[in-house]
Amino acid sequence: MHQGNVNARGPAGREREDYLQQYSVAGYWEKFLSDIASGTYAEHVSTGFEKLDHALNGGLYNRFYVIGGACSMGKRMFLTQMADQIAAMGRDVLVFSLTEPKFDIMSRSISRLTMLEALKNGRLREDALGVTDIMDGIGGWQEDGGLFERAMDAYSQFANNIYVILKDQTGPVGERVALKHYPKFAYFEED
Repeated sequence: MHQGNVNARGPAGREREDYLQQYSVAGYWEKFLSDIASGTYAEHVSTGFEKLDHALNGGLYNRFYVIGGACSMGKRMFLTQMADQIAAMGRDVLVFSLTEPKFDIMSRSISRLTMLEALKNGRLREDALGVTDIMDGIGGWQEDGGLFERAMDAYSQFANNIYVILKDQTGPVGERVALKHYPKFAYFEED
């Protein structure tokens, strides 16, 4: 609670000027103009999806975004692919996962990359490896014509830019990890 020389309309005199400088929009006017002139608010990160970047006026800005939809609509896959694409551009990505283990997140990415490899090499979609094929290690991926190895090579090119914090790590340990690797882009995943 504010204390001091206060009238019905707020603080009075010098205290009022200090109060307005600190809390009113007018108090931030010069910084606002300076930041706009320097381009501080114009920095953005490409999502890796050309049409989405266009719709977002260039990509993701330093804002809060909410991705919503019904269950099984592809939100997690969409965000995992976006995270991979941003990481592949050399930017750090921080993933907070409340439900999905780290190996599942990695397997989703590798599965998607096997699909891209299959299509790139004129193979059928059915030749790509699913998450369970990868996780089980028994789906015949050892004889898949090199799809798995090429997908792993592709993933290894940007895996160093992806940091995953699991639900059980979001206490003090997870907070320290987040602060250590503080990236400009993060996604928070929850069912």
